Amino acid sequence: MAKISVTRYDRTRSFIIIFLLLSSINIIRGVNSLTSTTATATSLPRGLPYDKIVELSQKRYCTNSPKSNDNEPMKGRVAVITGAAGGIGGEISTLIYRLGGTVIALDRNTNGLEQLRNKILSQVTIPVQQQEVVVRVVDSNSNFNSDSDDSSNSDADYNNINRSNTSNSDDDDNDESRIWTIQTNHEDLSSVASTAELIKSRYNHIDLLINNAGMTYPTDIHQQLTMEDEENDNRKNVLSAHGKDLVFTVNYLSHFLLTEKLLPSLYSSNNDDDNNNKENGRIVHITSTYHWKVDGNELMIPDVSLDNDDGPIAYQSDPKKQSSKHFERSYADTKLAQLWHSRAIGSRLKKRQQISSSNTICSVCACPTWASTYIAGNDGSEGKEFLDKYAYSILNCGPGITSSINAIFRQDDELDDAINDGSSFVANSRIVEYLYPANILSSDLVTNKLKWRDVLTDFASVLLLLLQKFTHEELIIQQTSPESFQDKQKIDQFYEWSLKEVQQWL
Repeated sequence: MAKISVTRYDRTRSFIIIFLLLSSINIIRGVNSLTSTTATATSLPRGLPYDKIVELSQKRYCTNSPKSNDNEPMKGRVAVITGAAGGIGGEISTLIYRLGGTVIALDRNTNGLEQLRNKILSQVTIPVQQQEVVVRVVDSNSNFNSDSDDSSNSDADYNNINRSNTSNSDDDDNDESRIWTIQTNHEDLSSVASTAELIKSRYNHIDLLINNAGMTYPTDIHQQLTMEDEENDNRKNVLSAHGKDLVFTVNYLSHFLLTEKLLPSLYSSNNDDDNNNKENGRIVHITSTYHWKVDGNELMIPDVSLDNDDGPIAYQSDPKKQSSKHFERSYADTKLAQLWHSRAIGSRLKKRQQISSSNTICSVCACPTWASTYIAGNDGSEGKEFLDKYAYSILNCGPGITSSINAIFRQDDELDDAINDGSSFVANSRIVEYLYPANILSSDLVTNKLKWRDVLTDFASVLLLLLQKFTHEELIIQQTSPESFQDKQKIDQFYEWSLKEVQQWL
């Protein structure tokens, strides 16, 4: 009994020390921020000015023939954006269209895609002859929980796509259609694969792929799964179309598949344009600081064997094969998986690219921190009012999409260690560097012995929500967790397993 008391005392003392350390650092940082001229309680961050975004876009896409008055520097550029019906994806879609780019908007929510189209046409002033919007529907019989009640297009046959309804890139040059919305269920890999095929049948190159779609389980998921319901099997609400974990499939595996299928089109973006410009095709992954919550063990293949059909623990749908904190860690696991994906892409592109390094594809991760979106809950409404009050706004190029904009438009040398197989991502708040000290959160003591990594990360995330607005900066290249880049062998094995898992849809 005495030994137990000592252990409890040591743990309590350790917790107090960590708590005081984190609190003291943030109080000091907050005071400094409040007294600075760049961030005060009455002068909250507003994100990047539109003129600055135009300038960044001009530098990236008009480097050989700059035009100071060119407000459509992305003309002729094609961007594929997932989760585009609202939130960060919707704002980025509107921005790219406004800059003259062609937008291929993917989402499961047909109502949201229609609203995106209306928003673009009402807010962006363009000639009448250019206002043609092409809408394609790619969906399946799926029980994926949608933001909308629209299910009128859920009976499309993936094996019999009417390709006569699509046009090639030459047609787009003629009719100036610059927005193409495709209903895509990311929980259904067949839907994702069919969408990719539609895109490739119409466009001979892709300049940008923005992997943004994401979801979390609601906070009452355990209660929902234990409720007795004779008519409905509530566990179906946490399964993908192929019977695996829903969040893992939507946030990570669907994007892995989409990326693999579109890679040849991204390589094609290296072709010269009319202005003799050459740019890298770029893949942008919207990830999260919440990846600090996990150490990567639940992403490993059991027995480190690629022949194991079960896959990572985080991918499992059978409760007997899941970890005890499966639902609490699912989002964090997928965000770490995205970072691993970007690192693996970067290392492979270096080996596969046959032309000069200046013309390789670039993969980069961006972190919006706390942004006011509809990601939480079954219908996306959980906590939205709270986020509207405390989180970064994403509207009108607000601070919630600053990191995403930088990841899209900044030059490779500006992104530094955040591209390819580096150890950082593009961020927008310095407070993360003080709230997530690597030597504490990733230590063996906190992660394995005390098993406090979950609770400390959750605690730090709350502080981040309250304090991030005081430390917003225009461009931050911020190191991610040690587990996100240190073990190259784990990252490589995870990539090879992912490739094998999606093989039937490639």
